[in-house]
Amino acid sequence: MEKKFLSLIFIIGLFFVSALSVKAESLKEATLFLSPSTGTFPIGSTFTVSVYVDSGDQYINAVKTKILFPADKLQIISPSAGQSILQVWLKQPSYSNIAGWLELEGGVPAPGINASAGVLLTITFRVKDTGSAIIKFSDDSKVLLADGLGTDVLGTTKGGVYNLVLPPPNGPIVTSNTHPNSSQWYNNNNVSFEWGFENDADYRNIEGYSYVLDDNPLTTPDDISEGKETQVSYSNLADGIWYFHIKAKRSGFWGGVTHYGVKIDTTPPAQFPIKISPSERTSQKDVVIHFLTTDALSKIDHYEMKLVPISSEARAFLRNESAPILFMEVQSPYLLSLERGSYDIYVRAYDRAGNFSEAKKRLVIVAPLFQIVEGEGLRISEIVTIPWVGLWLIIVCLGALIGFFVYKARKWSKQKEKLLADGIANDPVIKQRLEELKKKQQEYAKTLAILLLVGLTFLAGQKVSLAQSSGTMVAPPLITEFPDNITNKELFYIGGKTNIPNAGVIIYLQNTETGEILAFNAMSDNFGNWFYSHPRFLTSGRYIVWTQTQINNELSPPSAQLKLNVEPVALKFGISQLSYEAIYLIISLILFIGLLVLIGYLIYYTAQGRKKHQILMQEIKEAEQALTYGFLLLKHDIEKQLEAIDRLKLSGEASSELDERRQKLLADLNWIQQNIGKEIKDIEIREEKH
Repeated sequence: MEKKFLSLIFIIGLFFVSALSVKAESLKEATLFLSPSTGTFPIGSTFTVSVYVDSGDQYINAVKTKILFPADKLQIISPSAGQSILQVWLKQPSYSNIAGWLELEGGVPAPGINASAGVLLTITFRVKDTGSAIIKFSDDSKVLLADGLGTDVLGTTKGGVYNLVLPPPNGPIVTSNTHPNSSQWYNNNNVSFEWGFENDADYRNIEGYSYVLDDNPLTTPDDISEGKETQVSYSNLADGIWYFHIKAKRSGFWGGVTHYGVKIDTTPPAQFPIKISPSERTSQKDVVIHFLTTDALSKIDHYEMKLVPISSEARAFLRNESAPILFMEVQSPYLLSLERGSYDIYVRAYDRAGNFSEAKKRLVIVAPLFQIVEGEGLRISEIVTIPWVGLWLIIVCLGALIGFFVYKARKWSKQKEKLLADGIANDPVIKQRLEELKKKQQEYAKTLAILLLVGLTFLAGQKVSLAQSSGTMVAPPLITEFPDNITNKELFYIGGKTNIPNAGVIIYLQNTETGEILAFNAMSDNFGNWFYSHPRFLTSGRYIVWTQTQINNELSPPSAQLKLNVEPVALKFGISQLSYEAIYLIISLILFIGLLVLIGYLIYYTAQGRKKHQILMQEIKEAEQALTYGFLLLKHDIEKQLEAIDRLKLSGEASSELDERRQKLLADLNWIQQNIGKEIKDIEIREEKH
């Protein structure tokens, strides 16, 4: 019984698997395609492209798509839906010749349609410009199955690629040695044309040629002959697309016209920034380089990047790793995996005419300042690892040290109260130091001016001697790669381009403080690119840099001078470096913060002291008033006793003891009156003061 039950389950499972496979086979993919998908068409002509759907041997009832085309090369004259299989238009076909799209959305009534090549729409295009035109379907296109569920069965789309050319020559055959390809962009705005015929017999009876250069692809020259010359040149043409039109006159009749296109773009792409993620100064070794720009005419062709190491650690890494030392083609975003060190990143954006614009950004990869090492403690800049117990001990010691400084600051603030009130600038030692500093600054400024004057005179003499020694000047090198500033622990580099391949380049480096001039040599490659990296660190100071091109014994004029600051590095912690300026800034900030803290303590203790002083004066006043009141009570008691003695004397009971007692009481009364007057006067004086 159990075996029969298992067999039944197995048969049911096979049935469902078979049903699912049949359903999967039945759901074949639909296809949208264009016909014809290729072709060559001249400027000014029109051609028709039909949009088809292959339903995949199943019934469909709706199609939605957007057709994209290059608006700079093609324009739609009119779409036609006369023979379309779509009978219900959910959205009438619409198009834009500015943005370059055509959109359609329609359906078929039940039960739908099954077609291997059903026409959806017919489009007529007019050719505007030469080049390659790609027409394709948008990614959100849909072909819906007639299953009541609206299942999208679109699998693939097939666009078209069309070659757009100038009309075939009906007149002389035109060539250009400066712009040989009419479909290619050039950065040369000086154009020369030559023309002729294939057979020598065609030159017979030529009476002249009429030609014109303009921006219209189908202009017909006038009937005025320009002569029998077979070549012409144009200089300094503006950027854009130009067309040369020419016809020949033979035996009194003008022949057909030949059109020749020229594309000129001498403007480099727009300037652009380089963005580095996570930041330009980071402890992460994997960074992402972002860059993007545009070009108005020929459009962006590609990007190239160059990585220049400027620290010894970076140079050692790039020497051992397969990293891009020269310019290499890249795309944004570009991932770089580097070791710690300093790098200058150059990115060039090239357009299709060969122009380029360049951007530069410095990347510094440093060791992480703090790093928690599991089971060990806190690692500082990968130099030392402090165990947790040691770290806690250091924190306790720092707390005790800070407490000691708070105590000393309290005493110091009270001692320096007079100095702060008078103003520290009036201190005689400070005045003397300021005068000495101003004197030294003036002496330094005079020395620097003399050195610069001597350097400029020397360079001017070099330029004059070069101009006198050569009638024709070799162009100086173009400098494109140059650091704005480096430290005396970073490597100096310079690079650029010459208009002469395989030429020598002399790099001059002059220290403006000492007047010393260094010269280095480099060679340009087959494309005129040259680069030099100094093998050693430069001493700190200010430099001026210029270059010359050398061909055999002939030197070019000096290039423009560039300024280079080599800042001294005072302290170095691993890869992290601190210049003297940075140290001065840090010390200044620390002193300023300390000064603010001391001023805070000064204000606090002054306020506390004044408050306590007022409380003390009030208590003294109250005590003096209490004493005065006590003296008054004592005076009153003495006066009562004197009155009692006087009464006894009147009654005849006077004695020598009473006389002595009376004399003593009178003396005490006189003393009390004097002290009460003095205390009252002191209280009045204190009240006037406070």
